[in-house]
Amino acid sequence: AVAVGGHSAGGGLTAALSLKARDTGAVDIGFQMPLYPMIDDTQPDDPSREVQAPVRNTDANRAGWAAYLADLRRMGEAIPPYAAPARATDLSGLPPTITFVGTAEPFHLETVAYVEGLRAAGVEVAFREYEGCFHAFEASVPRADVSRDAQDFTYATFGEFHDRYLTG
Repeated sequence: AVAVGGHSAGGGLTAALSLKARDTGAVDIGFQMPLYPMIDDTQPDDPSREVQAPVRNTDANRAGWAAYLADLRRMGEAIPPYAAPARATDLSGLPPTITFVGTAEPFHLETVAYVEGLRAAGVEVAFREYEGCFHAFEASVPRADVSRDAQDFTYATFGEFHDRYLTG
């Protein structure tokens, strides 16, 4: 088994890879770590989720999704869950998950919904929300107490999940 992880768009790719691996059985993923993942292509078009914050905001998110999905949209193709994992209707059988998200960033609500969906499907999830924190806060301000807490959470749960799901 392997662990997969990434931040932001990399977190979205992590969630997509986990879905694909579950569906094909091609890779045994012991656990996934999609940190503040970019998984919901509908977010930039939902006025109730408009976010104007440092580092990443709704406008940047809209541009990112437009570029990422340009070929599918140009061809008139449906957007599959492998491109936008929030579109997945079945989260059962996905690997245990570690994630965190700030409450003041575009990916907050979609991360919370993903966590709730995983838990409802019986997937073990280690999750933290950081009040008032923006996208990539732990990397932007690494010495802040909240950033250190996020880093400590990530390292500790990574170690715990590694020992349980990769080394047995």
